[in-house]
Amino acid sequence: MKGPAAFLSALLLGGCAVGPDYKTTVPETPEQFAAVDGTGLRREIPDAEWWQEFNDPTLDALIEQAAASNYEVRIAIANLRASRALLQGGRLELAPIITAEGSKKREKQSEALNVPQDYSDDYYDAGFDVSWEIDIFGRVRRSVEALKADYESEEAAWRDTLRSVISEVARTYVELRGVQYRLAVAERNTANQEETYELTLALLEGGRGTDLDIARALAQLETTRASIGPLQAAETEAINRLAILVGSESAELRAMLDMRQELPRPPELIAVDDPASMLRRRPDIRAAERQLAAATARTGVAVADYFPRVTLSGSGGWRSTSLSDLGDSSAERYFFGPVISWAALDMGRVRAQVAANDARSEAALANWERAVQTALRETESALNRYSRTRETSARLRVAASASAKAADLARLRYRYGADSFLTVLDAERRLLEAEDLLAAAETDTSLAAVAVYKSLGGGWEPFATAQ
Repeated sequence: MKGPAAFLSALLLGGCAVGPDYKTTVPETPEQFAAVDGTGLRREIPDAEWWQEFNDPTLDALIEQAAASNYEVRIAIANLRASRALLQGGRLELAPIITAEGSKKREKQSEALNVPQDYSDDYYDAGFDVSWEIDIFGRVRRSVEALKADYESEEAAWRDTLRSVISEVARTYVELRGVQYRLAVAERNTANQEETYELTLALLEGGRGTDLDIARALAQLETTRASIGPLQAAETEAINRLAILVGSESAELRAMLDMRQELPRPPELIAVDDPASMLRRRPDIRAAERQLAAATARTGVAVADYFPRVTLSGSGGWRSTSLSDLGDSSAERYFFGPVISWAALDMGRVRAQVAANDARSEAALANWERAVQTALRETESALNRYSRTRETSARLRVAASASAKAADLARLRYRYGADSFLTVLDAERRLLEAEDLLAAAETDTSLAAVAVYKSLGGGWEPFATAQ
């Protein structure tokens, strides 16, 4: 093998991909989260289907429906498919590009060319063109690397969308049941205060009550009744948000959510593993890391423009004035040869493009580092908040029980004249306040548990084949 062919072969054998090679960076992490030993937490690998730990079949059904029908999930899947198609197209650039062509045209020779006669005729042309860029410096390979990283980033983004949607469904569902819990508290206290009001009327008829007692009882009763309307509005809003999240506006869904159920409560102990495992599991970290890989590869694409491009091109086929001659050896035509292009006189533009890609890589690195630190701080905060809300709920549970006992005793003492009506009113007011605070605190505890599960990065694994 001699001459240009030998030179070309040497280039192909010694070809390399220019630009920086991407190397995965492993972030430094503590061995354990500082709050992992707090109330309600245990060191263990968390369950991917974490919502099942709430033991609520309605929540399970809503999450399954959202994973299949949520609008954001569907958009993410479509973006993933588009990225996969671009990757497949990019890989084909490593192979020769072959196109077929066929044409018919009428040609008339110019009299100014001094041809013997005015000449015109029909020409038939059929054949194929071949073009293949010899990827000596890795421009095409770096492009494929970038497209592959883009696809992997979109895949991680889809998984992160699933994680967020599942968490949002769980959070909104907990808010709905929490509002219904507070509604039940308000309605129960309304019923108690109605009994107190009826008692004041009966005592007035018996000569022991006063108009002042009746006015005070009615004022407190109507104040409690007034708190029901805003809670009912919040209930409707939560149902509407859930309908959007699961991609359904059916009357069946609304009827199911209108039926009051107990507040979903987390398990006694939530499983929490180490920070390094959390980072590997979180798809938003994966997406940011793949974006960094794509930016690094595109720097290599830009650097490759410092060097010449070698393209092998050719064409073959038939050309004749008669359609019947196409395919005949006498009508054959072909050409083949290398084409070398080089931006030697445009290096300023190339340097600018390389500098721009370097800057994009730096931005992608900073974005990844921010995502890592955000995830660590987010998880630590969620764990700490969950432990604190559990402690608050436990104390308010005791307070609500004591307030209920005090209200019963106050009514009894007032009935038999051992105490004033002001004592009854104060006890009932404190009971409503304590029970409402308890309902809000237990709702906050469940919401904090959802935040913990979301920060740990799970939830998307059961639906990993939905793409």
